[in-house]
Amino acid sequence: MSHYTHHVLFTIATMLILTACGDGGDVGDLSPTSTTIPTSELAVDTDSSPTAELDIETTATPVAEIPEEPTTTPLPAVTSEPAEIATICEHPYYPLKTGTQWTYAVSGVGEGVEQIHSVGQITEGANGTSAQLTYMVEGVTVENEVICSASGLQLGEYNNLTLNTPDAEGIGSFETIESTGVYLPPADQLVPGATWTANYVIEGSLDAGGQVIETTQEVEVAYELEGTESISVAAGDFEAIRVKQTLTQRFVDSGLLQGAPEFTFEGTLWFAENVGLVQSEVNVQNVGTTTQELTTYEAP
Repeated sequence: MSHYTHHVLFTIATMLILTACGDGGDVGDLSPTSTTIPTSELAVDTDSSPTAELDIETTATPVAEIPEEPTTTPLPAVTSEPAEIATICEHPYYPLKTGTQWTYAVSGVGEGVEQIHSVGQITEGANGTSAQLTYMVEGVTVENEVICSASGLQLGEYNNLTLNTPDAEGIGSFETIESTGVYLPPADQLVPGATWTANYVIEGSLDAGGQVIETTQEVEVAYELEGTESISVAAGDFEAIRVKQTLTQRFVDSGLLQGAPEFTFEGTLWFAENVGLVQSEVNVQNVGTTTQELTTYEAP
């Protein structure tokens, strides 16, 4: 889930800085350092998640037979993660279960980078049932929210990052204010030829040499399941579904970038049943191709 996020972000940041400073401006290295996950501002259409129900059986006792020292039976404890809540996030092709961890090796653009994805708590909140998905890349930690429902898995946030340079902290930030559609629909809908979409509205600002540029972008991601195939990666051999992914990014209210052209990113994702994402390839316009390959997978 992370490659498109970072590539889109860097494209946005670079375009904004170059526009403000000119093509010859020295902008330094941009690196994501933190994320803030919006909750109440997200426009999310999810089904209500089931909750645990307590079945309490009582027995009427004749008044004459009431014991002098009545006893009570304690109610069963309600945990923070009832089985019903946790299970809805365990998508067959992306099982989000607390304690699961995927490790990926990146080649091409960003060669030599190791990425670790891990699942934290499964909780009930304002957006319904959600899983905390953490990305760790070269010491940088990014927290994401994945909303789980009968409609599939939805990214509650898409591009929530704060940017730093070697000389300054917090030069820019991007926040998802609207998220619709799904990242993966239910397993019974994942058949060859199936298509689906996800849409995000992202607001951000960037300090380009003392000039703060405000931007609003719309991101649309179109998916098509092309079929199944055997794939070999460092973690093993898998039968996977192959999903084509096309992302379109447009600026709708961006000050100096008003009227800028759309940007398109294309790639392919491979998901193995009971494992998740085992490989991805992303072609970034004017940058190159990045390949992400699963090296280890651990599940509780």
